[in-house]
Amino acid sequence: MSQRDPRQRRRVLVVDDDSTIVETLYEVLSDEGYEVDGYTDPERALARFRDGARPDVILLDCVMPELSGEQFVRELRASHIATPIVLFTAARDARHLLDDNIVGYIEKPFDLDELLDQLAGTPPSAAGGPKYTELSRGHARGASR
Repeated sequence: MSQRDPRQRRRVLVVDDDSTIVETLYEVLSDEGYEVDGYTDPERALARFRDGARPDVILLDCVMPELSGEQFVRELRASHIATPIVLFTAARDARHLLDDNIVGYIEKPFDLDELLDQLAGTPPSAAGGPKYTELSRGHARGASR
């Protein structure tokens, strides 16, 4: 039996107020075989969840003017949505933002190869606890994958 590529059928939701990041990730992740939805407006991304969208993982900016990443996560949790999340942040230490469904954070600016590695190692659900990985300027640290 052949082994399936873990990226097949993986749906990624990108939420970042920087349109360049959203567009770049859309192109790169689509080229890598992911199904990608990208939003610069976190309220519109939340509306997709209310309409029933359930991606396999969310790539979420922590600091956005309309709705912070932390507020976005609270809205999801209030709706009992437990999609794994990888946070983007320019902050040096985002560990205080971590909860059971936040499987890692990536410090901006980030390396695309490391992001792809993170996505490939992200479980489709957070059952059994997250695999926490911290990515910082192209270097992986933290728990093993």
